[in-house]
Amino acid sequence: MTNVVNATNENIMGWLKLETEVEYLFGPMVDDPSFMKALEKNVNRGIAFCVRENDGSPGSNLLGGVLFSSSNASSYIIGWLAVSSHSRGKGVATD
Repeated sequence: MTNVVNATNENIMGWLKLETEVEYLFGPMVDDPSFMKALEKNVNRGIAFCVRENDGSPGSNLLGGVLFSSSNASSYIIGWLAVSSHSRGKGVATD
């Protein structure tokens, strides 16, 4: 079982590392100022969630992450979801 927790500012570097693993799907986003702005905004709003390796503390390696779009406050849309390559098929995005 994995624990999904609110991402913190300490998770941003791990998030960027995770993004580099999946950029073949989403395109390069690490150097994209709009992605960084959205990531920081969602972390600060409490609508960025992650699964940390071994349920570690903020700053631990990430197994997965999800950003929600909240343009309509009554509903949320997954804006970005990624799971690290070594964690795929292990239920990280299904719990």
